[in-house]
Amino acid sequence: MDNPETIYIVEEAQLLFDSYRESELFIFGSGKLLQDFIEFTQISDTKGRNRKIIFIGDDKQILRDREDLSAMSEIHLRESYQLKTQYFELDETLNNEEKQAVIDNASIIRKSIIDKQFNYLTITTDNDKVFCPNKDDFKELYLSKAYQDSIFIEFSNKQVNKINLYIRKILRKKGSIDKGDWISLYNNITKFDTLTEREEYFSNGEFAEVIDFSEVEVLPIKVKNKEIQLNFREIHLRFRQSESQVVSLLSNENFFLSEESDMNKDEQIAIKILANKNFYNLSNQDKFKYLISLSKIKGLQNLEGLEENISLSKDDFKTELGRRKLLRPLREYYLRRDKYLNAAKLRFAYSMTCHRAQGYEWKNVFINCETGQGQTSESYFRWIYTAITRSKSNLYLFNPPEIFPIMGLTLNEAIQPIFDNELKLKPVIGRYIISDEVQDLAIKFNFPNDKLFLKEFLALIIEKLKDQHYTIDRIEHLNYLERYFFFVGQEKLKLDFYYNKAGNFKKPQPSKPLEKEIINLVFQEKHERELIDLKEKDFPLLFLHDFYKRLLNVLQPYQIEIHFINHNNHAELYHFVRDKEISIWNFYYTKEGFLTSAIPTKYNSPSLLEDIKNIINKKSF
Repeated sequence: MDNPETIYIVEEAQLLFDSYRESELFIFGSGKLLQDFIEFTQISDTKGRNRKIIFIGDDKQILRDREDLSAMSEIHLRESYQLKTQYFELDETLNNEEKQAVIDNASIIRKSIIDKQFNYLTITTDNDKVFCPNKDDFKELYLSKAYQDSIFIEFSNKQVNKINLYIRKILRKKGSIDKGDWISLYNNITKFDTLTEREEYFSNGEFAEVIDFSEVEVLPIKVKNKEIQLNFREIHLRFRQSESQVVSLLSNENFFLSEESDMNKDEQIAIKILANKNFYNLSNQDKFKYLISLSKIKGLQNLEGLEENISLSKDDFKTELGRRKLLRPLREYYLRRDKYLNAAKLRFAYSMTCHRAQGYEWKNVFINCETGQGQTSESYFRWIYTAITRSKSNLYLFNPPEIFPIMGLTLNEAIQPIFDNELKLKPVIGRYIISDEVQDLAIKFNFPNDKLFLKEFLALIIEKLKDQHYTIDRIEHLNYLERYFFFVGQEKLKLDFYYNKAGNFKKPQPSKPLEKEIINLVFQEKHERELIDLKEKDFPLLFLHDFYKRLLNVLQPYQIEIHFINHNNHAELYHFVRDKEISIWNFYYTKEGFLTSAIPTKYNSPSLLEDIKNIINKKSF
C-alpha cells in the first residue's frame, strides 16, 4: 500500500476519461479508467485523505470522448468524486530555441480553440524549423532524417497505410515485412512462460525494430458458413528501450495488414472461436494447472475436492465447477493467456493517425493537413493543434490550411446600387471611440451588450457636449428609442432619439430652444475625414476589427478613406469617401465569423465604385 501522503502525478491526463470501455471478451475493472484510478489512490477515503493527485494535460488537444468526463474537468472531479480541486493554467512558455517556431504556431491555434473562433488559421514558416514544402520534396527530406526520430501524421488509417507503404518503398524494404522495419505495438501484451510462470509485459505504443520473422501460420476458421483465414507469425523484435534484448512475439497478421483501425468483424469473431476452441481442447493436466493458478490469484478456497484427474469436460463445468461458479473466471483466466487471442497487434510506425500519435513527440514531424473533412470547425483545429505539437524540433506541413474570414467573400452584383448624384456624407457616429468613460456610463445605465451602435451614439453625444454645460442624468432604452435626460444648470431636459433596424438615428424635432441647441450639436454636419484608429472594443466581433484594419491598408494606394462604419445584424455598413466621391457598401457575415458577400447600395461616383469592386475581387487584404 502506498504512503498515506503519496502524491500521484498523471501526465497526458487529457487521455484519461470516465467513459465506459470493455473489450469483446473482458471488462477491466469497472470499465471506467478514471474511476478505477481514483479508487486505487483511495483519495476519497479516510485512508487517503492526505494524498493528492496532480493531473497534467492539454485539454485543447483531440478529444477522445466527452469533455465533461475527462480528468481535466474540474466539475466532473468535484461532483462525481467530491474532490477538492484547484485549477492552474500554465500560459507562459519557456524559451526553447529548438521548438519555439512550433510553439508560436501552436499558441495561435490554441487561442482560437479557447475563443471558439475557427475562422483564421495559417501557418507561419521560418524555413529553419517550420516548413511548408512541396510534396515532390518529401523523399529527399525524409531520407535525410533518421526514421526512428520521424513520423508522418495522416487523418485516416487508410492514408496511414499508403504512407507506410510508400516510405517502406523509398527505404527499399521488401515483402509485407522486412528486417530493419520500424513498427509499433497497438495493444498491451503479457507474455507468459508456462514452465516458469514468468510474465513479461509490453506496453501499447512501444516502438521496435524487426530483427527476424518466421513464415506465416494460416488457421482456417468457419464463421457463418464461410471460411475465414487467420494469419500469425513469430516476429523477433528489439524494442527501443532495451536495445540489446531481442524478444519474440506472435504477431496477428490480419491486424498487421488491415487498412482499418482493426480487423474486420468476421476476423474478430473467428479469433474468439479459435480461442474458445483452444480452451475446451486443453489437456486435463493443463486445465488443472490453470485452475490452481486462478485459485491463487482469486483467493478461491475449497478446491481440495477436485482431484487432478478430474476430466474437466464441458459436463463438469455444468456440474461440479458450475456449482462453484468457476467456469467463467477459469475461462476468462485462460483467454487472457491464449496466444492467438493475445497475439501482438503490430503496425508499421513510419506513419500514424493523429489520435495514435497523441502523447508522443518526435524530432521530425511531417503532416498532411488535408483531412477530407471541413477545416472551419473545433474538431479540425484540435486535430491540427495536436498534430503540430507532436514536434519537438522540425515541422513539415503538406497542404497547409489557409483559413481567413474573407476567403468566401464575393462581390454580389445581382442587386444594382443606386446612383445618387446628391449623395452626401452623414454625421460620423461610428468614428467615435468607446472610451473608458463611455464604457463606465454604459454599465451605469444598463446598455444592452448586443447593440454596440447605442454605445457609439453615447460616445458621439459625450464628444459633442464635452465643452458645453450639459450633463447626462440618466438614459432609458426603449423600443427603437433612446431616451436621454440632461441637466442644464438646474433645469432638467428630456430628449427622445429614435433609430431604425439598421441602427441609424433620426434627427429629432426640437420644441424648446435648449433642445434645439443640443440636437444641433449632436447632429451637426461634420465631414472632415481624418482617420481614427478604431480599437477591437469598437467592434461587436474581433474578426470585424481585423477586416477593418486590412481594408485600411489596401485602400491607402487608392486614396480611399473610411468615413464611418455602422454595425448592424450580421452586416457592416461602410461609407467610403475620396474627396467628394462617396460609395456605401454592406458587408455580410455569418455567425461563424466569415464574410460572405459585399453589396454596394449607393454611390455618386462610378470611378470610386469600380475601384472598390476591384479591391474586393482581388481579395488582396
